[in-house]
Formats: sequence, C-alpha cells, structure tokens
Amino acid sequence: FALVLLVLLVGCGAEDPDGALTPAGERQCLARGGSIGTVALSGQTSCEMPAADAGKSCAVASDCSGFCDPDTFTCSADTSRTGCYAFVDDAGREQTLCVE
Repeated sequence: FALVLLVLLVGCGAEDPDGALTPAGERQCLARGGSIGTVALSGQTSCEMPAADAGKSCAVASDCSGFCDPDTFTCSADTSRTGCYAFVDDAGREQTLCVE
C-alpha cells in the first residue's frame, strides 16, 4: 500500500525528473493564470506566468518582476527568461542574455 501511495504522490509533481512539466503541472500552471510555453532548444514545456507589473515604466532590472525592455523601458509581459533577449540591468545598461 505504501508503495502505491508513493507512486501516486510522485505522479502529482509539477515536473518530470528531466524538468519537463507533467500534465498535472500544466493544469496547475493554467489554474494559476499561466500559459504553457516551450523552452528554447530543449523543446520541453514550461509554465510562463504573467508579470503583475507588465507594461510599467522601468529604468533598471529591479523595477520589474520579469525584465526591463531596453527598447521601450517597460516591464516584460511575463516572467519567463528563456531564449535570447535584451534587458536593462540594475546599473541601467543594456545587456543580452541567452538562457536554455
């Protein structure tokens, strides 16, 4: 019985051992207001949560829960940080970062 319970509990996790979202994790993400996206090169799914401060004016990275867009100086629409993107760092300088 304990083994069956353990298997059921492990199956309720949000991510597989390789980091991909499980079906239960996808449902949890959607229920919290997120959307399901694909991580850059790996093709795994991820939960992308909307940023509460999306569109707010920003001057440095710490002004945003996501990132500060150097073209518009507004906070990003979501908190996902995968792929390549430009952002404003905490010193107000433009940086480019690629994250898998």
